[in-house]
Amino acid sequence: MRILMCLGLLTATLWAPMAHGQDNFPELAEGLKTEAGLEKLRKNHLFINTYPPQKLPSAYGTNKAFTMGKVGILTFMVMDYKNLYSTHENVIYWRDGESIQALSEAVHSGILEKMKADAKANGYEILTPNEYLTTEAQKATYQQLDFPSSGASKIVGAVSGMFYKGYGPITGPKEYKLFPNLVLDGVVIKKSAEYQIGQLAQACGLDAFLVVNIGLNSVKDKYGRLATLFNRITVDVYATNNSPKIEGKKYPKIIGGYPASLKLGRTGVYRGGTPLVENKKEKEDGKKVMKTYVYLEELNLLMQVTLLETLLRSKEAVAKANKKNKLQ
Repeated sequence: MRILMCLGLLTATLWAPMAHGQDNFPELAEGLKTEAGLEKLRKNHLFINTYPPQKLPSAYGTNKAFTMGKVGILTFMVMDYKNLYSTHENVIYWRDGESIQALSEAVHSGILEKMKADAKANGYEILTPNEYLTTEAQKATYQQLDFPSSGASKIVGAVSGMFYKGYGPITGPKEYKLFPNLVLDGVVIKKSAEYQIGQLAQACGLDAFLVVNIGLNSVKDKYGRLATLFNRITVDVYATNNSPKIEGKKYPKIIGGYPASLKLGRTGVYRGGTPLVENKKEKEDGKKVMKTYVYLEELNLLMQVTLLETLLRSKEAVAKANKKNKLQ
């Protein structure tokens, strides 16, 4: 079941960019600025929401196991996907890890205030590691987190390998530890490793963790110049199990022990081929000149809207999961 779920998510991930084709970031951003425009984009499948019906093992969950109030961002990553969606030759635009980290810092700092305000207006609180890691023990636990891949990765990876050449730099803002195994196509983490997320969330008093990833493609454009295409935004949601352990009750043995969390699902935006950094020849004083455009503000807006969409869809998924949970 777990392998089938992962393959299903991978299929949605691989084919969504092809379905959307190229886009225009300024026009997309205009649509995001109004409720009517956003609703139209929703109907046109801007967001791919994958929240399969599921529940905790019956011995471990109650119908109040999950809530979505206080939410932490576990990691915030930006990575270069070297895929086959574009016919362009793939080259690294961001030159090195230091340059792409600068981009991740710019996006994170650009959305943080608005993201928190949007969340608060809808009854949520979003915290970063600098805010939810308040003790030395919590900080140590965070740094020790590790997510090894499972045997299912061999099957899922075989499918993924048909579409991807590999990955370029993977980085993020300095306050975050990077966990690429949580988002890399073809990698399925061990179930026992997943419970680490819930254990840290319980220690920090969080209802859920978000795993945020922005994917880019580095290309050489038709002018032979370096450019960057937007590939995806994905936000994975891990809900904390708030069900109490009952003293003296015998729980069945499961891998990893008590399931402290459940991966609810993912909200994704896949727009393969949408220029994020592009070069254009334009007339200026009667001459054609080359200009470079970087749509960072538009990317920030898309990121903000996607995070809010994630919270709203997660709330629905939590309600469905709680109905299925029943402590035995």
